[in-house]
Amino acid sequence: MLPQGNPFYVPLQPSDFQVQPEDSSIFSVLTLSKGHFNCGDVGIQEVYLSGVNAANESFSCPVNVWVYDSVQLCGTEIFTPRAIGGKILTEKKEGVPNIAIGLSNGTVNYFRGTDDDGNFYFENFELENYNLTPNNHFENNVRNGVSTLDVLNLQKHVLGLKKFDSPYKIIAADVNSSGEITAYDMLLLRQLILSVIDEFPNTPSWKFIDATYVFDEAISPLEQEVPFSIPLDMMKLGPQLNNRFIAVKIGDLNNSVKLSTTGRSRSTQEKAASIFSLKNEQIAKGTTVDVPFVIEQNTQLEGLQFALKFDESKLTFLDIISDLSITEHNYQVEDGVLSFSWTTVEQIALTKGDVPFKLTFIAKETGDLVENISLSNTGLTAEIYSDATTTTPFSINWSNQVENSAFQAFKNYPNPFTTNTTIPFYLPQSSTIVLQIFDAKGRTVLKEQQAFEAGFQDYLLEKNLNGSGLYFYRLESNFGTATGRMNYVER
Repeated sequence: MLPQGNPFYVPLQPSDFQVQPEDSSIFSVLTLSKGHFNCGDVGIQEVYLSGVNAANESFSCPVNVWVYDSVQLCGTEIFTPRAIGGKILTEKKEGVPNIAIGLSNGTVNYFRGTDDDGNFYFENFELENYNLTPNNHFENNVRNGVSTLDVLNLQKHVLGLKKFDSPYKIIAADVNSSGEITAYDMLLLRQLILSVIDEFPNTPSWKFIDATYVFDEAISPLEQEVPFSIPLDMMKLGPQLNNRFIAVKIGDLNNSVKLSTTGRSRSTQEKAASIFSLKNEQIAKGTTVDVPFVIEQNTQLEGLQFALKFDESKLTFLDIISDLSITEHNYQVEDGVLSFSWTTVEQIALTKGDVPFKLTFIAKETGDLVENISLSNTGLTAEIYSDATTTTPFSINWSNQVENSAFQAFKNYPNPFTTNTTIPFYLPQSSTIVLQIFDAKGRTVLKEQQAFEAGFQDYLLEKNLNGSGLYFYRLESNFGTATGRMNYVER
């Protein structure tokens, strides 16, 4: 930067700055937070550079600049500071914070971390040849930016339906660093989403590529010697402050990674749409419970993900029943959470009232279904994909809420039984329950009573009946009567 005029009051213009060629083509209306420097500012100074990007969005970010006295207006010598700096950016030109970056000459190693805007800066080191190498994110969340939408985009690329439009996305898609993109990458990506695996094999969470590297369009990026470090010759005159890396989040194929620092998040939360409705019902212990997912509105479907939390003390998961070709690779059940990730090659049109799939459980206890199932608010975000670019967060709408106002009984279990069986029932208020058992000819073989509190209760029958066969029971309360059938097998 060449000072002009008064040595104590030097005007600066944006044109005084050297910027990367790609930056000069996408940024305009550049202005500086400090328009004048004096002799006391000679050296490395941090200023804010503001402007407008190609999307007509305003930006402001800190940059390190070298202010030097090239014509010796401030003294008889030109001060040459020893400094290395630069920035780590995503493909979308967003600064990546909290990246560990090393400066090494093979013997001595210096380490820094990028700031909130992705900047890094080194000073006070020996004059040697160095390699500048980013290593990884301090907050190494492998699943950050990875969703079923990435699986959908990878599937379309593998099948040749929609190829990736960027070499960085191709590098991000090779999640096992095999040198090619295959269906196995899709499988690993889905396993990470479902928490079957916690990291990609042989592959770090991030890769960092010298931003000055020009990809050969005639060759796959995976076949090129891509530079992951920048060699520096510090014997050259002056500081080297414009080193740039492009950060590639492995598995993130739509640049959705959340770049956050303390107190700040660069992501926005969309309002969840009501896509599915579930019908609440009273479930009886020992019975099979079907939970249909009913479409609330006409929907175009290419992919879906969610995490469903269920009470393991009340429900045991059995299966997912669907015509959507859902396999065991599409879901994982662990610690009372069903994680689900599914995509399709061709878009499916669903109309209101359709049931694309249903879940089946065994009830361990009698109760209300709505109290035992809900979308998980941590981990896998509930999202539906109508195509490879459109993401819609969704919620579940519970319909037909149960009014617990009437006495009712449910099927006994086990049935048939030998030594004992249980009859679940619901009492709106405390009452004495009278149990009567009749044989197939209508003769009373047992009559007894017990007092019960209000709510869901169990009547345990531990009596021998008059030989194997079909029996009928009747429960009488102050609020009504319920009947049912049972099969007794004599030992």
